[in-house]
Amino acid sequence: MNKKILLHQFYALMKNMPDFSTYTPESQLHEQWMGSAYAMVYQWKPLPAISIADSIEFMPLQSERNKHLERILHALSHAIADLQAAVGSDKELIFNADSTDNFADSLSTLLLTSHENIFVISPDLNIEAFLSPLIEANHKVRLRVLLESASKERLLKVNETIDTEIIKIDMRVAEDIQDQLIFVDEFNGWECKQTQSEVNNQSYLIPVDTSLAIYQRRQYEELWNDATPVKQ
Repeated sequence: MNKKILLHQFYALMKNMPDFSTYTPESQLHEQWMGSAYAMVYQWKPLPAISIADSIEFMPLQSERNKHLERILHALSHAIADLQAAVGSDKELIFNADSTDNFADSLSTLLLTSHENIFVISPDLNIEAFLSPLIEANHKVRLRVLLESASKERLLKVNETIDTEIIKIDMRVAEDIQDQLIFVDEFNGWECKQTQSEVNNQSYLIPVDTSLAIYQRRQYEELWNDATPVKQ
């Protein structure tokens, strides 16, 4: 678990907390937020996540709603305080090549904070690196992958080995993709960068500015709609 990645995801979650005075049992917005809260707390510590799962189950009961919302917020605040003690406050979080010692661990942490969906854009993605942590954790999620058209044949081969009971994957290809982005649920975006040297290439993740992430996601959602599906 990469504590800096996880703490940043908690910050994004709290920033996007919906107004629970408008909660209804049919609200997808509130359901998404609570599901993400569960996923993130489970990464921090599984036991407190059980309390969140119980609270989510009883949220439709209006007489009990405030009590269970308080339980969810208590677990979140406890997790944030614990992670802050370990890695510092939000202003002290640094994401660059020098601060990343294990890309696989960082990527796994980010992907496992998802509740429902992950949207990945890349010109040439190592799809196995994305699938492995999700499959190993039996983390059921919808994964959308938008890649450069030149990757189509490799995607077809990888697709034959995917366990679709765990991961609902939708792969499409398009031309002129240059960005390497990861959008987890609806809260924020991350960019995957690489440093190149004569010794080795190092990958690392950095969060995308909120306004820029919204703009980029809108662009790539439009491109996704026109992209060519990779048949499964």
